[in-house]
Amino acid sequence: MSKHVLDRPKVVTNEMLRRAVAIQRKALPRKASLTLQRRRRLGITPQKLSYFLRFDRAKTL
Repeated sequence: MSKHVLDRPKVVTNEMLRRAVAIQRKALPRKASLTLQRRRRLGITPQKLSYFLRFDRAKTL
């Protein structure tokens, strides 16, 4: 079970602050994944569709 928000030590050292910042950074998504999520998605063109169908037919044989 994690500690309550109000359960804090009276004195905060630099090491404790570094550890807290590292934990918070691990919890956040990375910048690369955020840019991938926000970029504009391209639609499936007829050329891509024919490629996918050709690939699927080859897999089923």
